[in-house]
Amino acid sequence: MKKQHYIVAILFVVALFVGYSVGVYAPRAHDSRSDRRIATHVDGSLTSPLLECTEGEESLSIGDRVSLERQVVSYVDTAVSQNKVSEVAIYFRDLNNGPWFGINERMPFTPGSLLKLPLAMSLYHVQMENPDTVLLTQEIEYSGGPPRAAVESEFGSDTPLALGVYTVGDLIGIMLKESNNDAALVLAQYAGTDVIQSVYTDLGIEKPELGADYETSVKLYGAFFRVLYNASYAGTEGSEKLLSMLTQSSFRDGLVAGVPAGIQIAHKFGTRSTDISKRKEFHDCGIVYTQKTPYILCIMTRGDDFEKLVQFIAEVSRLVYTEVAGEQVP
Repeated sequence: MKKQHYIVAILFVVALFVGYSVGVYAPRAHDSRSDRRIATHVDGSLTSPLLECTEGEESLSIGDRVSLERQVVSYVDTAVSQNKVSEVAIYFRDLNNGPWFGINERMPFTPGSLLKLPLAMSLYHVQMENPDTVLLTQEIEYSGGPPRAAVESEFGSDTPLALGVYTVGDLIGIMLKESNNDAALVLAQYAGTDVIQSVYTDLGIEKPELGADYETSVKLYGAFFRVLYNASYAGTEGSEKLLSMLTQSSFRDGLVAGVPAGIQIAHKFGTRSTDISKRKEFHDCGIVYTQKTPYILCIMTRGDDFEKLVQFIAEVSRLVYTEVAGEQVP
């Protein structure tokens, strides 16, 4: 790629991973609904492309959903009053029959590395649409990149990418499992702006623009996990591979810390901090695969201490798992 295109790719990734956030505390929303759908699973699968128009015997009931929402709201109010977190947004969705609830689910946050997931999805979508291509096996030589800010050093995701030759598929795996910024930069350069933005356009989500600030919400971001679970964008094979990579994330706090060992979680985290405001953001979103019913849980937070934000997310994850699965977390 020409030098000009390389600079464009760098600017685009900077716009995605750094961004800008606003500090408006939106009112809590309590609307909920049910699609009354149950997924048909294949043993060991992470997706459910077939949906029947019936109610599942073991899906989360509306009464259970209301009880869960009340408990989460109560915990959020307590955490905010104790200054563990200053602003919170939560989106929960039962993937069997569709009931959901949100707390500030439209509040804008800077997604940070959460946007590595749609980047990966856009490349797998291109591969699905062009099965005769060798996109995912295309080799790319990485000889180093420009200096970059280690915006996620607290979580080990700023480890430099080793010099060498990688396939596009390898880089996607490194980017999602390790939240590696170098791998994301190489892939963004390889994909180009049009491909990166296509996933947003296809899903009807406002797309990031080059050089512009970008924000999203827990409800909008949850759409990426819904289409992966339904295998409706990257295909069954591609969705299974992407979700499998997300279950292998090296980050084991946040959502993962709130469920028992052995429960699979396909998740992606993202962070944001500024030297000017000292305000920090930490987000963790994913699918929790309980035996009773898989569910999406997306949590975005702001506060002044990353450790407190991560712990808050773990506590919400534990509360939700206990209520949905009907068992205590050790």
